[in-house]
Amino acid sequence: YIFPGGCLPSLARVTSAMASSSKLCIENVENIGIHYYKTLRCWRKNFLERQKQIMDLGFDDKFIRTWEYYFDYCAAGFKTLTL
Repeated sequence: YIFPGGCLPSLARVTSAMASSSKLCIENVENIGIHYYKTLRCWRKNFLERQKQIMDLGFDDKFIRTWEYYFDYCAAGFKTLTL
């Protein structure tokens, strides 16, 4: 519902695709999951602080809950290295 058809490939899939179809090589890998966790928490906070303005634009409670779930689910996934 958030990104229809979206894909978040694993590092293994990205490196495999690079190796099979290009001459690109990886020189450095850094896990930024904990940073993205913090970013998602900030986005959630900002989003919920503006809930009234969002609803005034015509969005309903289901829309709010969907995004709140997305922020929480992704934040947990990045914090636990699941995503």
